[in-house]
Amino acid sequence: MGDIGLEFAPAALADAIEENAVAFNLLPAYMPCAELHDEADLLWFTTGLPYPVFNGVLRARFPPGAIDVRIEGVLARFRSSELPLTWHVGPSTRPLDLGQRLTAYGLACSARLPGMAICPAVAQATAPAPPGLAITPVQDARELQDWLRPVAEGFGFAPNMASATYGLYAGLGFGPRRPLQHFAGRLRGEVVSSGSLYVTGDVAGLYCIATSPPYRRQGIGTAMTLALLRAAQARGCRLAVLYATALGASLYRRIGFETYCHQTFYTWPSTEVGWFDEGCGE
Repeated sequence: MGDIGLEFAPAALADAIEENAVAFNLLPAYMPCAELHDEADLLWFTTGLPYPVFNGVLRARFPPGAIDVRIEGVLARFRSSELPLTWHVGPSTRPLDLGQRLTAYGLACSARLPGMAICPAVAQATAPAPPGLAITPVQDARELQDWLRPVAEGFGFAPNMASATYGLYAGLGFGPRRPLQHFAGRLRGEVVSSGSLYVTGDVAGLYCIATSPPYRRQGIGTAMTLALLRAAQARGCRLAVLYATALGASLYRRIGFETYCHQTFYTWPSTEVGWFDEGCGE
């Protein structure tokens, strides 16, 4: 477990990873068009936008005896409004077989991602950054447009999905002390890499790390990750967390991240995909 184990037990690390991700994925619920439902055993929201990452269930801890009733009740709301959704299943989800139950109700498993963590101070640089690469905070809406390009390319956003993402983040504002802060990597004046930091307490979540396809395998993703970790450390965060796609997992392990849990994403309808469309292999 390395140095991180001196401060955090594995269960606490899993909780920190999941809770930061819940807070980040809840951001669309604060859009003017959104409807939020925060109940004792269930946290879910809708925005009215026709994309699964903009509607979903972020936490479910169902008591025995009410599981199917609760699942049916939530899905009925989405089906009646014809809104796609993503249902997040993480380490605190109950019952433990909820994913299997969701599949039986017609949801498709779109990704199973490792939840990883590191103390920012112990991150290791594994390759030099390309000469001339400059990573700086995004300061306004114009720079956010440039920041969005690698994210949209890297995660395969359709144009309308990219526009909705831009509207969400532009509406949240900019500044070095805001919980959500974006960073852009420029090479010869062109934004080729993106990343975001979302801070909850002393935990920093790393999100939206992407490099435009022509610039991959040049150390740019590593440089962006390290820049985000330095920013997290500067903000006093003791822990940095993320969910790793297959493309990024080996990079994060080389830097020093370790896996402490997994998060599985289920989408409805089964033909829809979210930010991750990687399948659910073990």
